[in-house]
Amino acid sequence: MSPFLPHTEPILIGTESFSAREVIEIIGPMIADARRARIAEVVAGRTCSITPVVECLYDRGNVSAVLRSA
Repeated sequence: MSPFLPHTEPILIGTESFSAREVIEIIGPMIADARRARIAEVVAGRTCSITPVVECLYDRGNVSAVLRSA
């Protein structure tokens, strides 16, 4: 699995189905060089090995907030 393309499920746009690589190829020419560099910088800093640990949650909505942050 490529660290730049961690998503293997198809991306549905209307009735069409695209892979992550196809979406990048389609929108790539529309993205400014500075924006493309920033995206690459953010992706390079990602990790897939975070394990959130929580205890004593009183509101189930907080679990969703933890997962979004992770």
